[in-house]
Amino acid sequence: MDAGRLKILKEIRSHFLKDAPSTTKDYWESAVALEAYDAVFARRIQWKWRSVLKELEVLKLELPMGRVLDYGSGTGVASESLGQLFLREYLIFDRSERAMDFAQKKLQNLGVNCRKVNSIENLAYDTFIASHILSELEEAEFLKVAKAAERAQFLILVDAGTPSVSKKLISLRDELLQKSWFVVAPCTHLNPCPLAKSESDWCHFFAKPPSSVFTDSTWGKLAKELNIDLRSLPLSYLIMSKTPVKLEGADRLIGRLKRNGQETQFHSCGSQGFCLNKMKIPKKKIKEIDKDSFRSFPLLSESELES
Repeated sequence: MDAGRLKILKEIRSHFLKDAPSTTKDYWESAVALEAYDAVFARRIQWKWRSVLKELEVLKLELPMGRVLDYGSGTGVASESLGQLFLREYLIFDRSERAMDFAQKKLQNLGVNCRKVNSIENLAYDTFIASHILSELEEAEFLKVAKAAERAQFLILVDAGTPSVSKKLISLRDELLQKSWFVVAPCTHLNPCPLAKSESDWCHFFAKPPSSVFTDSTWGKLAKELNIDLRSLPLSYLIMSKTPVKLEGADRLIGRLKRNGQETQFHSCGSQGFCLNKMKIPKKKIKEIDKDSFRSFPLLSESELES
């Protein structure tokens, strides 16, 4: 990648790392910026979407048959991820006209049925999706997103794995629960979120990048230039439905496992609340669990724990 594109990516990364409401009207200043972003940062976001969408596969769920609104679509990575699995009409909506044009062209070239929309007022859609927009929203804008999501039958939000984003997702989750929605994931219960009032912990997970990334010299150079840890893809996410969904009734692993001497510590969340667990886990199982942070309990069978 040339120096000009690297400079653009560094500026975009600096903007997103602020984890604060955006003061920039449109940071997609050129087609080159969109192309560079889509080639690098959007791929990392796509890996997060793939991990989250596995939840639907495990639960044997599909999107409603109607239209999908991609809110704050950017380069269209959310629609790209879903469009490869679900044949639907995808509606592209973003504050940037340039970004919508880019996303529409890209998605159509990929065979995704899509069109851009300049307003969602009076627009009908069955699924609401949004990707990596929550850290940029002032409270008033976040309320608009919540209202737009509420008009759908199904929603999927995938975002950065930061405390502030987690709080916003928890707020939306608990609000929709009061309006007769149902949680699909990551929660395994319909109770108020036990992390809602926590000041030190938050709901986040880690997606798994493709193994080919670690042997690709281009990604290696990009990681060094942009100061990116290819192994770390933290995310927070929420999937909800107006139609009842049968939950696992188990606990969920939150964050990563941590070794403390011969003991392994990790946080879990379930109907009984949020808690710190301590147990002895065989070393050969640690790596296996670390590769799949989207796990519910029991993490291991009794025989595995004893091995």
